[in-house]
Amino acid sequence: MGYTDGNGNHLALTKSQLAYKVSADMSKEENLKTVMNYIFSQKLTFKPGSQFEYSNSNYLLLAKIVEQVSGMSYEEYLRKHIFQPLGMEHTGFVDDMDSFSNLAQPKKTESGLEYLSYPGMSFGAGNMVSSVNDMAKWLDELTAPKILTKEIINSMSKNRSSEDDTMQYGFGLMVSRDDEYVYHSGYIPSFASMVLVSPEKNLKIILFTNCPTVNPEGIAKRLYNELTEGDL
Repeated sequence: MGYTDGNGNHLALTKSQLAYKVSADMSKEENLKTVMNYIFSQKLTFKPGSQFEYSNSNYLLLAKIVEQVSGMSYEEYLRKHIFQPLGMEHTGFVDDMDSFSNLAQPKKTESGLEYLSYPGMSFGAGNMVSSVNDMAKWLDELTAPKILTKEIINSMSKNRSSEDDTMQYGFGLMVSRDDEYVYHSGYIPSFASMVLVSPEKNLKIILFTNCPTVNPEGIAKRLYNELTEGDL
């Protein structure tokens, strides 16, 4: 659902590169249906359970499962069961961007602008808008839970991939090779982010940027190493 140009910018697919038809003039539901039809038309890359490969398509499908199981929209479910209980008053979704004041404006490329104007294209996998303070409240949940159970947090934080995989991944969080911290990065055209949590060291790092050429994941890991080694 994206490509990287010669300068390392992660961008949306151009119309000529799309293997399926989405449009800025179509509704969120229409675009999602088109994307899902494309996903279900593809052959499996490997036998389920035999390998691990990160894919945003999985998050899109998970968001649709949340809707079917809860009987609520994905956005409504998160607001009711996560944002409101944790007091995350400055967190919402890409479709709500116009309602947020003082929102950092993205350094948009033409392709990035197209991506953000395609309803539903980041559904379940990158369509959230938040603040550093609100993200801190969510990361607090991983060390001092109020709405999650310890079993859920352990499932999120336990590596489920093999040693041969390119990354260690739990149910929603990446795990460092030495198990010292969990983390997750996020990239959509014009925006990038990174969160890192080390429960043992009581350390949380949150980085947001509106410049897609910045690498917040690399910065956060270097910062973690410097903080834990006493260089800062």
